Amino acid sequence: MKSLVWTFPLSFALAAGVLAQQPPGKKGPGGPTDPATAFRFLDTNRDGKVGRQEFVNAPFTKSQPAGMADATFTLLDKDKDGFLTLAEFQGIAALRGGPG
Repeated sequence: MKSLVWTFPLSFALAAGVLAQQPPGKKGPGGPTDPATAFRFLDTNRDGKVGRQEFVNAPFTKSQPAGMADATFTLLDKDKDGFLTLAEFQGIAALRGGPG
């Protein structure tokens, strides 16, 4: 149980970190400020869902410990179908108390 307590805050921080990424082509400071925009940024094949590979290959995962992106994906994938829906991804904002 101790590792879950340790992993959850790091995983949450990793998932929430995507909200600060700057999408390609966006000029100026900042980036997506809401989960829907961040979700579209992660959905690289534009199929309306984010697969595990899309999530673990996101730029924000490069500075994270090995396996952290995969663990975060598993936490967010509530129905365990191997994809994140926008509704599942919006859970990030609900957990951190922001808009979603």
